[in-house]
Amino acid sequence: MDRRLFLAGLAVASALPARAQTTQPATPPSTPTTAAPAPAEVMGLGDVEKQHLMDTMKTGTLSLEMSKIAVQKASSAKVKEFAQLETAEQETVGDVLKAIKAAASDMAPAPELDATQTAILQKLQQAKGTAFDREYVQGQVQGHQELLKVQETYLAAGKHLDSTNVAKLARGMIKEHLTLLQDLEKGSGLGG
Repeated sequence: MDRRLFLAGLAVASALPARAQTTQPATPPSTPTTAAPAPAEVMGLGDVEKQHLMDTMKTGTLSLEMSKIAVQKASSAKVKEFAQLETAEQETVGDVLKAIKAAASDMAPAPELDATQTAILQKLQQAKGTAFDREYVQGQVQGHQELLKVQETYLAAGKHLDSTNVAKLARGMIKEHLTLLQDLEKGSGLGG
């Protein structure tokens, strides 16, 4: 999948909540009409959507923080290149998710890293050389598998159009990243 297409799709998805909130100029109807129920994409986020958003943001934040470290510390050029790609994509996805979250005024603040995630980052910070690259790639594989599960779970139950579109786009990129990460493990001798 072309990354520009993915990023353009995310940009469109992030603009939809703002567009849904804009008002149309009032024109008097020629005949009286009854109000139709609001479509799902304009209505607020349900519990399933909120959980998806928070889970994606939490796991994505860990991936982003790991990748920022890897951009500086990776010894393999290919690992560093993946970390740069992941950093850019996680920042973009994060912006899109924040835009959707902002449209839902009743949501909790963005999740922070928990103790387990903080420990993962500390362990990664201490690793050096090829051991660092191995830790980073293995952590990204685990994180991407978790992100894929979050998207699949949401797509089985979600109804909010913007969230569903973001989950579909994210799922495709996550699958591509898992393939890239497997290639990194095999081709760079990083396998456990």
